[in-house]
Amino acid sequence: MTIFEGTLLALFTSVLAGGGYLIKRKIERRPQIEELEYQERLLKLKDSLSKNEGITTEVKHLTQQAFSNPHSRQRGTIRFHKDLEERLEKASTQADMNEVAMEAARRARESLDDFEERIVDALGSERKGPFRDASKAWRVYAEQQANFVASEYHGGSIVPLIAYTEMYHLAEQRYEQLELIWQEIQAE
Repeated sequence: MTIFEGTLLALFTSVLAGGGYLIKRKIERRPQIEELEYQERLLKLKDSLSKNEGITTEVKHLTQQAFSNPHSRQRGTIRFHKDLEERLEKASTQADMNEVAMEAARRARESLDDFEERIVDALGSERKGPFRDASKAWRVYAEQQANFVASEYHGGSIVPLIAYTEMYHLAEQRYEQLELIWQEIQAE
């Protein structure tokens, strides 16, 4: 191989790696934007609650928005099931909304668990342990993050709704991360 060919190969590899990095960053950026939109909705809810106007309607509207993430529906990750959507529309009390949010978080967690098992089955033996460790650490993080977000409403009946909604969104984000891992495994 001549110096010229070596230089061309190095240049081509650099351009290819840079392009791959940019594509990866674009994919990773969307969940961050969605998280900001979600946090903005929570702030609007907090303002509404502090003014004490239309609480049940506002909470129901926020919950419907929170569980109808168009990005996840489009990608086919964790979906908010139609039966839960109907129950949420019919919910007339905070307890009803909390129950729907709890069920949504439980179903999201089950979808995540199933996907993680598929990944573990596909991984080589040397990667199974670290993947399981990362999954356990993520579960601890998700629980603590949900508790932290809900702590802003400490003492209110909305706390479970906020915590379960946060758990749902965190499971959704984790599922998207796992999709990338799954794609890498499939490419190997």
